[in-house]
Amino acid sequence: MQSFTREVVMAAASGRYNEIAMRFVPQLEKAIKRAGRHVADPFRPGSKDGFRVYKDFNMKGKMIFNNNWGSSNKTIDLFELMQLTGVAKDFPDVLEQVGEFLGCPRTGYHIKGTGYDNLTSAQKSEQRKAIEEARKAAKLLQEQSLKEEQERYRRGEIAINKQLETCIPLSVEDIRCKPVWDYFENRGLGMLKYAPKETFKDLFYAPLVPYYDDDKVQGYYDTLCSVIRRNGKLWSLHRIFLQNGNKAPVEKAKKVMSPVCNGSDSSLFIRLGNVPTHGIIGIAEGIETALACYCGIRIPTWSAISATFLETFTPPKNVRAVIIFADKDKSGAGQSSAKKLKERLLSMGIKAFICLPKSEIPVKAKGVDWLDELQKKGVFGFPDPVKVLDFIQEQLNK
Repeated sequence: MQSFTREVVMAAASGRYNEIAMRFVPQLEKAIKRAGRHVADPFRPGSKDGFRVYKDFNMKGKMIFNNNWGSSNKTIDLFELMQLTGVAKDFPDVLEQVGEFLGCPRTGYHIKGTGYDNLTSAQKSEQRKAIEEARKAAKLLQEQSLKEEQERYRRGEIAINKQLETCIPLSVEDIRCKPVWDYFENRGLGMLKYAPKETFKDLFYAPLVPYYDDDKVQGYYDTLCSVIRRNGKLWSLHRIFLQNGNKAPVEKAKKVMSPVCNGSDSSLFIRLGNVPTHGIIGIAEGIETALACYCGIRIPTWSAISATFLETFTPPKNVRAVIIFADKDKSGAGQSSAKKLKERLLSMGIKAFICLPKSEIPVKAKGVDWLDELQKKGVFGFPDPVKVLDFIQEQLNK
């Protein structure tokens, strides 16, 4: 008996991954219906928003787990998931099951241990023809997927520019920005009122921003908009929807707009202040955590947005040392990402230091971050700024 050829099955699968998932991994149904949006991880009890399939899942079968299958922010495809969940024992078994389901021609090598008849020249010719057709189909699908991706980026850029037109530079002096300052006050970040103006040059207030869920407007809210930069240039906007000094009562009060280009293998961050003359900055995951670190230690601290982006953060050339304000998670994801970043920075000749909160993780909490420390202990929850700078300067002078 002939086996199925990888390229034939992969070509047939493009544009039909939704069907394949429903046949072999029906647990993905909710995520597929909300492609591109976070949903509960169907394979991790207690998860609330730890998983999503990509918007082009039906074409490529890609998905991302926030914390599962042995690592954080793990991107895999449907065929790998079939093996991880035991639906298939290995990749050849995946090809056998999916190829049979899709009705693909058998164009591969003979399966070991099974009987078969020798192929005639005509049969071999038909196999070569099927493989060549699969290659052409895969190329066409790849070109179509690229066009769709570029169109998403084009629409993302239009939406971002439209949002920026309504934005007001965040300033203590501008009374229109009061909803954001009320929010900061309620989050324990009130001392930001005394921060240098350059801390907020990539932060904006936007009034009455429509909040979409399932492509429908669910309400209009005051919003804190922060510029996400990709290697220093605008990539997207991070938005926090607000109401009466708190997060808006919506499913996802924090959202990132569709970007202007691919951000993979890039350094993505929210810049919160200029690089000081001493060349030392901090980096943290969330924007509020980063702002809390500035309040606690008075060193400009930028936001990497997530643990994944923390690992790939690359500071400007005038940065000599980086303090990595890591989240302390029960899963260990925050600490792991911090260690990976530290190794990268050291390999680049940049001094790097990991700083973890001292507080223990509450029983029912997933972790502790530096905003939690600021809220509980104030600035006394942080290392002494003078001692930190003196220590790092000593390390730089060695």
